[in-house]
Amino acid sequence: MNKTVTVNGRSVEWEEKMTVQRLLEKMKFSHRLFIVKMNDDIIKKELYSTLNVPENAQLTILRLVAGG
Repeated sequence: MNKTVTVNGRSVEWEEKMTVQRLLEKMKFSHRLFIVKMNDDIIKKELYSTLNVPENAQLTILRLVAGG
């Protein structure tokens, strides 16, 4: 059975030592303005490249939209 994390309600295959940045790359996430929550904690952007995503983590990616 594959190990997974959940992102916005979808199962995504988990990788050993996968960082938040790697997860975003794996999902081909390209939006400029967004917030990542992992297990209900907001993750600072400076930590994306170093913070590992644990197996079975629950992530939410919220796109920020500006408008007038």
